[in-house]
Amino acid sequence: MATFTYTKPTVGGSEDTWGDTLNANWDAIAAFIGPLDSTELAVLDGITASTAELNLLDGVTWTLTDYNTLTATATELNLLDGVTATTAEINYLSGVTSAIQDQIDNIPAPPELTQVQAEDDTSTVFGQVSGQRLAQAFNASEQQVGVGQTWQSVSGSRSAQTSYQNTTGRPIMFYVQLGNQNGNTTVQVSSNNSTWIEVGSSSNNSGTTHTVIVPDDYYYRVSGTASLNAWAELR
Repeated sequence: MATFTYTKPTVGGSEDTWGDTLNANWDAIAAFIGPLDSTELAVLDGITASTAELNLLDGVTWTLTDYNTLTATATELNLLDGVTATTAEINYLSGVTSAIQDQIDNIPAPPELTQVQAEDDTSTVFGQVSGQRLAQAFNASEQQVGVGQTWQSVSGSRSAQTSYQNTTGRPIMFYVQLGNQNGNTTVQVSSNNSTWIEVGSSSNNSGTTHTVIVPDDYYYRVSGTASLNAWAELR
């Protein structure tokens, strides 16, 4: 910073030199302030910046035009508080126009793998399984009989010569123990409640048991003369 040097006239003296002394002081003041006009001084009216804050501008080479074109708000500028990136590092971001989320959204989805690629453990893509294949595997596990199912006694709501439909959305298993019978008794299933397929039969034997898996939406029944000792279902 420039140093302001001045000379005081001698009180009671300097009779012939005080004018020169004052003129020299005014010249020193002018040199110290420089070409500062009233408009520039008005800019400082009400300024509350401390010396430390003003020192932050030391070395700044921006022109007044640069400052006048600045559109950032104080809040936006405060985001830079504490930033230690160099000019080179900041310039690395020059030209970046997409938000991070936009860039993430534009990442292309991985290609779907064929069934062979998903299942062949000797291929170069082993371990990469598409969402579709995972969904298929999950659905397949849900279709396994006994997974998430329990045995339930339904003897009170089942009778011979009556068809029932499996509407659980997955395969079930039913167990029946026949009682006294006079003639042949069969266990049957059907996909349409019309055409029946025999999956078990007995004749004149009390205590005979049958256990049958019933696919989803299929119908099942006990047809014949036997009474029913027990009926249970895994569902």
